[in-house]
Amino acid sequence: MSEKTLADRLKAAGYVTGLVGKWHLGALPEMHPQQRGFDEFFGFLGGAHDYFQSAGILRGNEPVNELDYTSDAFGREATAFIERNRAKPWFLYLAFNAVHTPMQATDERLAKFSGAADKQRQTYDAMMLAMDEAIGRVRKTLADHRPGAGHIGGVH
Repeated sequence: MSEKTLADRLKAAGYVTGLVGKWHLGALPEMHPQQRGFDEFFGFLGGAHDYFQSAGILRGNEPVNELDYTSDAFGREATAFIERNRAKPWFLYLAFNAVHTPMQATDERLAKFSGAADKQRQTYDAMMLAMDEAIGRVRKTLADHRPGAGHIGGVH
């Protein structure tokens, strides 16, 4: 492929590059994120994905055998990438699959919206909460490691 991605360019400039989440450029080997400039990949290679099933979730090229809920897993993987690379310049592309079909949420989060007008709205709200919580954890990790916060800061 002659096209260069942002990850290709940043990797060439010395950044550690990572992708967590949905990669929607296909499953052909030459389109895999690690062939398109990403050093690390955790996620899936297609469109809609079940939020609870590990089938199709990869770490690099290796299948992941356990998964709790994609939004939670993607948030954890993103914060772990930031922690691992905090002393270096890095680029992370974080692409949640929420809120997207199939409409699925954890029972704990669904219970928080028991007063919703209907089941679809309840599920949507619970899925949005999961993504908001994960983004909050990522933002906290960034704030904890910003220059002047008492930690070694990378380029964010």
